[in-house]
Amino acid sequence: MPPVSHSSSTAVPDYVKVHGIPGLYRHSRSGMYLGLKKVEGKRKEHSLKTTDRKIAERRLKAWIDELGKVDTYLEKTTLEELFAKLLAVSADKSASSIDFIEGVRDEFLGWCSHGSKFQVRNVRPFPSE
Repeated sequence: MPPVSHSSSTAVPDYVKVHGIPGLYRHSRSGMYLGLKKVEGKRKEHSLKTTDRKIAERRLKAWIDELGKVDTYLEKTTLEELFAKLLAVSADKSASSIDFIEGVRDEFLGWCSHGSKFQVRNVRPFPSE
C-alpha cells in the first residue's frame, strides 16, 4: 500500500517501506517520512515532516492515536444543529435550493420518531433486506 508514485522513473519508487514499522514510509530522495493508515476502508496519508526515524515513529504513533479519537462536541451534535449548519452554509444558494433543503429537513424530522434533539451519533443505518 505504498503511496502513488508521481515520478517518471519506474526503477526507483518515491517512497520506500520502513522495515518493522507498519505504515511508515520514507521518501527515497528527500528522506522525509510519511505515515499511512487505512481507516474504515479509506487510505489516510500524513507527512511526518522529519528525516529522523525515531521522531517519525513517535509522530506516526501520535497521528494514528489522533485518528481514533472522536470529537466529543461533534458527537453530541443534534439533528436540529446539523440542519441549521447545512442551511447556514447554503445561505448563498437560490431560493428553490433553500426550499428543497427545508423540505428535506421537515420530511426527515417528521419521519424521525426521536425528533430534532436526537444526537447524530445515535443515527444507525437500516439493516439491509
